[in-house]
Order: sequence, then C-alpha cells, then structure tokens
Amino acid sequence: MKKLGVIVFLLSFFLLAKGQQNEFFFRFIESDKNTINTILTHIISIDRINHDTVYAYANDDELKKFEKLGYKYLLLPHSSTLNTKSIAMATAIDEMANWDRYPTYEVYRAMMKKFEHDYPAICKLDSIGTTTNGHKLYVVKISNNVAVEEPEVEVFYTSTIHGDETTGYILMLRLIDYMLSRYSADTQITSMLNSMAIYINPDANPDGTYMGGDNTVSGAIRYNANYVDINRNFPDPRLGDHPNGVWTLETQLMMNFASLRHFTVSANFHGGSEVVNYPWDAWTSSSKIHPDNNWFINFSKLYADSVQANGPMGYFTDVNNNGITNGGDWYIVAGGRQDYMNWWHHCKEVTIELSMAKTPSSNLLPSFWNYNRAALLGYLESATKGFNGIITNTSGNPVKAKVFISGHDADSSYVYSSQTTGFYARPIEPGAWQVTYSAPGYISQTQNIVIDNWKSSVVRNITLTPEYTVTFSVNHLNSPLPNAIVHFNGIDKLTSSSGLAIFANIPEGNGYGYTISLSGYHTATGQFNVADNKTFNVDLVPDATTVYSVTFNVTHQSSPIANATVTFNGIEQQTPPSGTIVFANVPQGIGYNYTVNKTGYFTQTSQTDVSSNKIIDIDLSPITYSITFSVKQQGIAIADASVDFNGMVKQTGIDGTALFPDVPHGNGYSYYVSKVGYKTVTGQVDLISDKNISVELLPLFNVIFNVSNSGLPIANATVNFNSLNQQTDVNGTTSFNNVIYGAGYNYSVSLTGYHSVTDQVDVMENKSINVELTPVGVVKIDDSKNFLYSWPNPFSNYISFQFSLEKPSKINLSVYSMDGRKIAVIADGLYHEGLNTITWFRYYGSLNADNYIVVLSVDKKTFSQIIEHIK
Repeated sequence: MKKLGVIVFLLSFFLLAKGQQNEFFFRFIESDKNTINTILTHIISIDRINHDTVYAYANDDELKKFEKLGYKYLLLPHSSTLNTKSIAMATAIDEMANWDRYPTYEVYRAMMKKFEHDYPAICKLDSIGTTTNGHKLYVVKISNNVAVEEPEVEVFYTSTIHGDETTGYILMLRLIDYMLSRYSADTQITSMLNSMAIYINPDANPDGTYMGGDNTVSGAIRYNANYVDINRNFPDPRLGDHPNGVWTLETQLMMNFASLRHFTVSANFHGGSEVVNYPWDAWTSSSKIHPDNNWFINFSKLYADSVQANGPMGYFTDVNNNGITNGGDWYIVAGGRQDYMNWWHHCKEVTIELSMAKTPSSNLLPSFWNYNRAALLGYLESATKGFNGIITNTSGNPVKAKVFISGHDADSSYVYSSQTTGFYARPIEPGAWQVTYSAPGYISQTQNIVIDNWKSSVVRNITLTPEYTVTFSVNHLNSPLPNAIVHFNGIDKLTSSSGLAIFANIPEGNGYGYTISLSGYHTATGQFNVADNKTFNVDLVPDATTVYSVTFNVTHQSSPIANATVTFNGIEQQTPPSGTIVFANVPQGIGYNYTVNKTGYFTQTSQTDVSSNKIIDIDLSPITYSITFSVKQQGIAIADASVDFNGMVKQTGIDGTALFPDVPHGNGYSYYVSKVGYKTVTGQVDLISDKNISVELLPLFNVIFNVSNSGLPIANATVNFNSLNQQTDVNGTTSFNNVIYGAGYNYSVSLTGYHSVTDQVDVMENKSINVELTPVGVVKIDDSKNFLYSWPNPFSNYISFQFSLEKPSKINLSVYSMDGRKIAVIADGLYHEGLNTITWFRYYGSLNADNYIVVLSVDKKTFSQIIEHIK
C-alpha cells in the first residue's frame, strides 16, 4: 500500500472531544478484504464497507496505530452533527406523543418510570448499573405476571450500544409503549405477554448518546465516555476475553445482567446501514458457520421481508438486496455483543441495522416505526418456535440441564434449562431431531422430537431421575472380607481387599434388592430405597453359626406401610408395598436393637431376643397437627368465609377463624379461602408442626368510567385502568369489575383529537368516575364569563355569535367537528373594540352531524361552545 500523508482539515469540525480524548470518524480505501479482516479490524472500529471504501472510527491511540500503517484517510463529520436543525428534542413527556422527537435524558428517565407507574402489573423497571457519566442503564421487563419469574421464554431487545445510532433508541421506547397500551385489547400483544418475558434496554450507551449534553443528542458519539467501542469489547469466541483491552464499565454491567437471565432470543439495534446481520461476526461463512445457520437465515429473512414490504422502495437493500448478511462475510468483528451472547449465553442474537442515517432527523422517526413495527414483534415470536418445556427431577424441582441435539449442535448452539424454573426453549429448523437431556447427578434421557415446519412449537417436558452411588462394606467382626460376590441392580461385583463394592450411577428408586455371598458364610440379602448416596455395612455370618430369620410387619390400623425404614442389627432395609421385610441369617442372641421409622409417623424403637425364627408386628401411629386459618380484612375478622383445606370445607366463625385438627404430617397441602365480594386467596402449606395461617381478604369493587365532552357522551375512548385497556360504549361508559381494594390506582383516558386525562383514584368502594375530555386546541370556556353568545342554538340554516372586545383585536372564529377536524372558518381578521356580532349561514350539504364546536381565538386565548345543528 502507498504510504501517503494524512489529509486533515477543519479538525475541530471532524472530531468530538472530552478532556484529552477524541473520537475520529474517517474513511479510507482498502480493497483487500483479508487485510480488513485480519489486520484493520483489530486496530480500528470498522463501521461499514462500501465496495473498496471503508468507514471507521478510532480514538487517539487507535488512530496512531492506524496511521503507522501508512493509509491516506479523510476525516468525516459525525452523523449527529450533520442535521442539528432537523433534530427536535422533547423537554416533557407530552412532547413525545407523536414519536417525532428525541427525549432529553431526563425525559427518557421520566418515560421509563412512567411506563412502570402506569402499568405496574405488566411492567417492571430496573437499572442494571450506572455509567461513568452518571447515566442509568435502564431495562424494562414486560410480562403478564411481571413480579414473578415464571417458566416461560425470555427475550431481549437492546439498542444504541453505539451512542450516535439512535433510531433503535426511539423504536424501543415506542415498542414498550405499544405493547403496554395494547395488552388485553390486541390479541397478538396479549398472547406474547402471556407466554414470554420481554426485556428491553432502549439505550445501552447513554454516555455516548448524550455526549453533547443531557438536553440534546446532537453531538452524540459512537464510543462511551471512556472512548471505548463497547461493541468491540466483549469476550470473543476466536480471540478470547479481551479483544480490545480491559472490559469497560458498560460491558461489565451488560455481561452481569446477561448472566442473571435466561434469554432465548435477542437483538441489538444499530444504525449506519440497513440489514439484519447474523452470526458469526468472528468468522467468514467459509471458515465456520453457526450450526443453526438455516434458522438464522430464515428468521433474518422474515424480518427483512417484513420491513421491505412496509418500507419504501430500496429500504433494507444497501448491503444486500435480500436485506440480510452473514456478519463475517460483511466484515469480521472481534469483541461484538452478538457473538458473545451466542457463544457464552447460548442465546440467538442478531444485529439489526435500522437506518442509513445514524442519527436521523427526528421527523423521520415515525416512518421507521411504520417500517419495522411488524418485524419487531415477529422476531420476538421466533423464540417460541421449535421445542420447549420444563425440566424437573422426580421431586418436581427444577433442574439446570443441558439440551443437546445429536449430530447437529456445536459451538455453543445447545441450550440449558433455567436453574430457577427448569424452563428451556430450543428454536430449531424443521426436521427430526434426537435430543439428549443431561445434568450432573441425573440419568441422561434421549428423546426424538419432530418439528414439522417453521411455525411449529412442540412442548416436551422432561423428568430427570437422580443417580447416586451405593457402596457395600462387607466384613466379619469388623474385618473386611475380600472377594465376596455382591449382586445389585443386575450387576455382580467382587469386594476389594478392603471389603468394598461400589455401584455408581444408580437411579433414584425404591425396592432395590441385593445378595451378598462368600464361601464359608451365610448369604446375606436385603432391600432398600435409593434417594441419596448410601453405604451399607454388612456383617456376614459364618456357616457354622446357627441363624434364624426376623420378619417385620409394619402397618397402621392393619393397613401395610410401604417405604418404612427398619434398622435391625445395624442393617437398614425399606419395606415394600406389603409392609413386610425379612432379615435373614440372624445369629442367635439377645438384646438386638431395632428402629422403625417413616416420615409422618412416630418412630418406634425396642429390643428383641433371637432364639428362633421371629415375627414382629409394628403398628405405627401417624403424627398429626392442627392448622388454624385466621381470616381478616384490615384487622377486622371476617365471618362466614369459606376455607377449603385438604378436601374439607369449613366456614370461619365470628372471630374469623377455622380450625382443622388431626391433619397428618405432609407437604404441599393446598387451601382456598373465599367469600362473595372478595378476591379468593390460594396457597400451599407444609405441615411439620401446628400452623396458624393469617389470610387477608381484599374486597372487590366495580369502577365505572363515564367519559364525555360538554355533557355529551364520547364513544370509543380508551380507558387504561388496572393494567387493562377498555373502550367506552355509545353511552361513553366502560366498567372494570372485580377491582381489588386499594389506593393509588392510576388511570388514563385518551381518544384521537382530544387531550388525554390522567389521574389516580382510591378504590375503597364501588366507584363512578366522570371524565371530561377536551378537544385538542380547545380551551373550555368558563360560562360565568359570558364571553361568547350564540343564537339560535340549536340552529338550522344560520347561527349568530356575539362577543365583546376590550380593544381592537385580531380574532379567529372557526367550527370544528367533535373529533377535532376543522369544518369552516367563519371569521379571521381585525375586529373593533366593543360588541361584535357575526352571523354564519351554513352551506347546504356540508353539515352532517348533530353537534359541533365553535372556537373563538382572541389574543392567544381560546373559548369554545357546543352548537347543535338541526338537520
């Protein structure tokens, strides 16, 4: 390559600086893709490649290293400085209503908090950390039961890891609002929130976004406050943990967050190109492809097809006409988030470039939403395709297990089930798959699963059986006996010189039998259950010794008890379903100790002499407890509440209590407490002692909203209340039933053409709430001022208006429909001081409704009246 001087001009315009550091944006020529992928990508941050022109970023140190290579380069202005006149900032939440502005940082914070405040049942806000410049890395969780970690698919959207790539920032905020406001009213959104947990991080690099100050995105930069490209800073599957130096703060915070979650699918959103970029970024497709390459191509193509169908001609074609690319085939990236999530977290992440402009004019943002809305929802739904389920052990507890597809999985494409819920999801292309479920301490299990098509979703729940080690220690009078034959679980083993025979990988189970034989000794037999690692000490009796059998019959009121543990002469056995267990080859003797126990029963211990074959009958008495339910509402006892416990139903007395005595020891007893007019309370309880359960019943009420304007009902207004959206009927009314007693319920009422109303209400009784909506641009007149008169009202062919001015003033008198559309301008101009009268003769065929709004604007004040038209 030619070593030429560096062209640098208007330097202050082409770099953004803070302190002693700078970020440079530049372009240069390099046609050799191998040089780009093997040398340049490790020195500078490649942004995009157009034929032989490379666009890149660098900080001071990176630029110095690049300059040593001798390239001629041209410094370029940052995207965020090019269209500052076209960037409008919202300084209040209301100014984000049309989604055609960027929020200031404080408005962003307020929006995120308001989402949680307005939709507490389905939205939870969290900060995963604070950046160098004191900004929060916010993440919202959206789900139908947001406070609970449920066995369901988890998905993640994150944007603007490059601080100046802001299209996704606004789209993520709008996506949050879209899903929250449409839950229960939109079947697609409702289904998604009912079946998955959606996590959204609108801005992963707020320090970069607000480098120009918290009140503007003009001046945004790619790097963070420490001038590190976060998307080159993650562990890399090819180069290791630190491809571009130590982990910067945002990298560490995002890695910590990912380790706490169980994401199936994710996407990170960028700008500067228009394409879906799928793994790997670290390798070209000729070097290595992801085992799920077909899956990535299919769902990337579905995204691209959707945005191309909904966008203008040429959208999403700047890299490839089909709108998708293999990452490494475009250009190799080291330290990218996409490969990190796929390799280390087994999560199918793609990179989605949304717009050629990194920081587009704010008036274009609604268009990008229209192009991408359907695709954003569709890619989230891809996480539910393939197969999924819950993995538990034989006790019903969740197990973290590896889910591996034989002959397919490699390079971390396999998945694990969640440690806390046991849930797993494996998106996979159509086909017949042999799937092995494995976990340390459990017997592996292999299943054949068929995925018919790309829309298939197969549920396969798995129960893994624990495996344990059983050790037999065979001796006589404490001296080990080698070469004894131990037959157990269908296998024969000889004891070692220390008298041990060890059996590994024994599945949990009951009724395992064993036989131990050695020449010169009586054969020993027995039976036991395996629920943990066990060591059995077996003392063999010489043939010359007179021996007898001792039989235990374990019952309760003549009913046999299985799985009772009988310990006799130092040997433990468990009873089979018959309740009878035999200890054979017991030498004659006196004072043999025995113990019989079973969970939930009183233990029995005693002694017996053995001088002949013996039968010992044991009747175990169950341990019982009492459980008392105390039912109240704000400290006041509730009588006649129904308590359903263990198949028995009792009513609470005047003191609000219901007593259930003589309940056997047990786990997982279910109970239901109900009363008409109150929310039913359900729960479970383990009984290992007497229990007192306090139950707080919350009354249920009906809340009715009556929405109107100037006394006239408004239909189809959206009322958001109690995390539900409902529309008013023709009477302007909608009712929310079974609302739980409580304070501080938030509600909002909205309709296109009207100012939204938000407020709070305490629900301590049935409520009827009257809401007055005001048309946009209209300030309701105070009738006591008598400023604007109209007659006749109702009118047919004409109507007169009269008003008085304190001084000559410019006025506008216009007529609007009830939904805010301008129908006619009656007067517009300068009118004299004193009383003015204007008569409007309506033109036939133009007035089709019954009611209209007349608006008078004078000196920046606005007055209105409803006028009624007689057809």
